[in-house]
Amino acid sequence: MTVRQFGWMSAAVILIFGLAACGSTRDAELFRQVSELAEKGNARAQYNLGMMLNNGIGTAKNPSLALQWFEKSAQAGDPLAAYKAGCYYGGQFKDTVAVDSEKSLQYKLVAAEAGYALAQHDVANAYSQRNQFSNAIKWWESAAKQGYPMSLYNLSVTYKDGKFVPKDNVRAYAYFKLAKVISEGKVSEKSSMTITELEQAEKMVADWKVQRSALTQRAQSGIDEARQLVSAK
Repeated sequence: MTVRQFGWMSAAVILIFGLAACGSTRDAELFRQVSELAEKGNARAQYNLGMMLNNGIGTAKNPSLALQWFEKSAQAGDPLAAYKAGCYYGGQFKDTVAVDSEKSLQYKLVAAEAGYALAQHDVANAYSQRNQFSNAIKWWESAAKQGYPMSLYNLSVTYKDGKFVPKDNVRAYAYFKLAKVISEGKVSEKSSMTITELEQAEKMVADWKVQRSALTQRAQSGIDEARQLVSAK
């Protein structure tokens, strides 16, 4: 099993924004109204305008212009826009802006600290690549609490190997099972654990509850937020 098996919020957000046909009259009007709000300085509208340009909703895809709006929104205090700017500097659109891993991390940290699970996972991965494993584990745990399966899986491997934390079969199994259940709805029961360890792990799984932040929930709302913004003006 690899980390790539676990798609989740990133794919969900792209899907939500991609459902509407970019050429529809409704989307074109939404784009116009969101643009008006963005030009007036509404940070959330600026983020949503960036997403519409990023995904080609109501307009042609324009990553370069999308990044400009993400950065403007981030400067105005929107953490989701900061995350998207971090994705660009992390190499999402290499033809749009030069890769800058430090700038990418700093942008994503804004969203991670504000509670966005996907940003927390990305930040953890960045720290892991820098061999800053205590920071990596901290952010994987934050994302795992929100039910992000890739972070749960990474924690499982970390506790199973015991390289950077004390080896812990109970945590390794519990995190692995939670990752499988969330992402696939099933789990392989094969294990070399003792009966006592297995019982402890199963209790940990049974007691575990998703605690998704408000920002993570907001990110999952997709284009509905844009529609709410224009209907409220």
